[in-house]
Amino acid sequence: MAIDTRLECFGETRLSSDADRILANVDVQAPLPANLDDLEALLVCGDWLLDRGHPRGALIALQLGAERSGGGTFEADIFELVTTEKKRLLGPQLAAAMPSRQASWNTFLEVVFRRGFADSISLHDPVPNSGALLALQSMGENPNFVYLRSLCLVPGELDPVLAFICEKTGDVQVSAPPVGSGLPRLWPLETLLLGGELGTESIEHLRWLALRLCEIDLRRVRMDKHDLKHLEAYAEDFSMLKRLVLNARYGAEKLRALRRHCPNLVFIQ
Repeated sequence: MAIDTRLECFGETRLSSDADRILANVDVQAPLPANLDDLEALLVCGDWLLDRGHPRGALIALQLGAERSGGGTFEADIFELVTTEKKRLLGPQLAAAMPSRQASWNTFLEVVFRRGFADSISLHDPVPNSGALLALQSMGENPNFVYLRSLCLVPGELDPVLAFICEKTGDVQVSAPPVGSGLPRLWPLETLLLGGELGTESIEHLRWLALRLCEIDLRRVRMDKHDLKHLEAYAEDFSMLKRLVLNARYGAEKLRALRRHCPNLVFIQ
């Protein structure tokens, strides 16, 4: 179930009420499973959240029910829950920056939930150093995003965003932090889709991420000959990916090293 929520802007946001503070604290203290495939631990987490009135507990139950039944009536209930409870599901800081569906189409956030938690994020932010980085920083401290596997970004500036993603995808962490520790976990990110223009440090960041992710999609990234030459220089690092995607406009380039070392190199318009 994907919920497309429009963003006007991201700015400094604060927890607006005591209720928001209590809610955020419940999210942090929840007994999170090591991964969402551990159904027994996930059900314990869902029951714990339900007992405290958190809508994530209901979303876990509904999405597990939809999996068992193949969708059915659960889909409408899931859509209604996510639409009406987006602030509590995404966290008050992040949700406060998403005022309405009537906001400018030029910036948007789409979230796909899996088993109660954010699984995939798509964020478009054409303004340099504004929404994308602030949104990611908010996600980095939010337990809803600890199982994030796919991230699509079209930021105004790539370098600071990529630097933050590198911080959140360090050595693989296989177990949950102690309950109530408040410690943010590393993202189990698998797929990264990017747009915009490469910065001076972008290739270095991508080279580091190529050793940790399964797929990097650069079809929306504008690159010049210098960028392509830089990619070529680190072809062996990018060969670790299961899939590297470039825009079809670069298909005419020789790119011998990339073609030789990256059998899963794909060109898409």
